[in-house]
Amino acid sequence: MKALLPMFFFVSWGSVSHAQAGASSPTVQTRTLDELVAEALTNNPELKATEADLEAAKGVREQAGLWKNPDISGFYAWRQVRSPGANNDGFSDQLSITQTFEFPGKATLRKAIADQDIALGQIGLIQFRSALAGRIKLLAYRYGLAEQNREAADLVIARSRALVALLDKRPKAGLQAMFDSGILEGNLQDLAVTQHDLALEAVTALSELNILRGWPAQTPLRVILPANLPPLPSSLDRVLVTSLTSSPILRIKELDLKKAQLQVKANKLDAAPDFVIGPFYSLDKAGDHDQKIGASVTFPLPVWNQNQGNIASSKAALTKTEATQEQARRDLDLSITKIYQSRELLDAQISQTDPELLQHLAQLADMADRQYRLGAINLTTFLEVQRQFLGTTRSVHQTILDANSLDLDLQLLTGTMSQGTVERSAKP
Repeated sequence: MKALLPMFFFVSWGSVSHAQAGASSPTVQTRTLDELVAEALTNNPELKATEADLEAAKGVREQAGLWKNPDISGFYAWRQVRSPGANNDGFSDQLSITQTFEFPGKATLRKAIADQDIALGQIGLIQFRSALAGRIKLLAYRYGLAEQNREAADLVIARSRALVALLDKRPKAGLQAMFDSGILEGNLQDLAVTQHDLALEAVTALSELNILRGWPAQTPLRVILPANLPPLPSSLDRVLVTSLTSSPILRIKELDLKKAQLQVKANKLDAAPDFVIGPFYSLDKAGDHDQKIGASVTFPLPVWNQNQGNIASSKAALTKTEATQEQARRDLDLSITKIYQSRELLDAQISQTDPELLQHLAQLADMADRQYRLGAINLTTFLEVQRQFLGTTRSVHQTILDANSLDLDLQLLTGTMSQGTVERSAKP
């Protein structure tokens, strides 16, 4: 990989395409990958919505630990007592204050379930930030490499147009000059299609990249890409072992399992009665004076409704979660293995490529232009050298893009995204 350093630096990384001249042209921004990621993590609206979801889960947890408010009730009524020899008018009143006390363990389970939701939200936030950082990096590579490919196409087109202009100035006595000029003009049409595709790829990547980092879509940008690819982990087995503890997919499955287990316990305990306890005072006065001070206790009798339906539902959900957990681990192992092996094949492909290949082809393409003008080579050789230069440039850059895409996928699956901002900002 170190031997390929000159290849990666052959063309300047990611210049803005065809910036218009003039004082009114917008300033071209220059950013590294880390700077682009930092901007996206600060300005992306979807990330802010995900952070708000986590805060909502924290609010649910706070609410789960609160007691129910006490109830106060009272009444006042006119009272009339009729008896032989006595007619008395008076009143009756009563005042009571009651407090609901949940059956022991209910609040604890409710808070534990809310804690699981917070943990899930935190992992989800970290995963979202990692995915966003990975998307930004991949778009930056796609844009930068597309710009390099476009610059190579521009160079080939410029050479071909210059030769057409040169041949048009020469005497038309020779048929070969006419044939060469026609072939070059036809080849320019094919190159124009290639140039359009490369420009469209660059503009598309640039637009999405700018939107994700909070800037207008067509903001001119120059991306400074790393000089080399990150090294592949030394062992697939080591990656698989690391994923068992760091993979966000498995961590989410573990939390889902704990939450399902707690939900079964909570539904069973819901059948236990809550107690309503409180003091009361009553006074009946109509000739007589009847005053009472005491306490009341109220609780439901779990005769018909013992929460059987919710218990059965939560048990089924637990069984499903247990089944999907093992399947998730197998799917993760399979995905990691495929990505790792694909990356190994790319490494083998890169290692067989001459690190000076692109520079050598660029020199040959320039030399072919001069030699054709001197008549030392024919048009076929000139076109083949230009075609090989452009095709190999695109092929090498596609290999770099594929390798980076695989690296980012592997980091997302294993939870090893190296961007420090991602890890720090998601801490509770």
